[in-house]
Amino acid sequence: MNPSYIATALFISFLWGTTPFLHKALLKKYNPISILIFDGLLYCAGILFVIAFHYDNLAIDAKKITYSDMGFIFTAGIVTSLIANFLYLYVLQEHESYIISALVFSSPVFTFLIALLLTNEKITGFGALGVFLIILGVLSIIFNDCQYKLEEFLTIK
Repeated sequence: MNPSYIATALFISFLWGTTPFLHKALLKKYNPISILIFDGLLYCAGILFVIAFHYDNLAIDAKKITYSDMGFIFTAGIVTSLIANFLYLYVLQEHESYIISALVFSSPVFTFLIALLLTNEKITGFGALGVFLIILGVLSIIFNDCQYKLEEFLTIK
């Protein structure tokens, strides 16, 4: 893999990794729905800015889009993004950001399973090992939190 792609992916991961921290700070002052709406409005403004510079590409693709493709776009935009963000904000409001982030960003496990079952993508042993390590990491965080809660519960009584 090209090192610039790795660096870009890690930068994206850094940006996404800061999001739970920022959202957690906002959730102390605002309702999750308000944050979802504010985020959405800013995202829409950003999209309008991008459209201004890429209108030609949009016009070409709009002419060839199919109903099936629209179904994929709807699913990606509404079902997986809107609903996921809505649920994420509610869960984040009540729990530690690093735990929720670990759970939310364990999505490569599901991507791996979908790729394994539904696509012809090449799956290597190292790729499978990486996904296994992600699962181990997420389980470690969950068990650590459960142990902490159990110890807290036992010391109170």
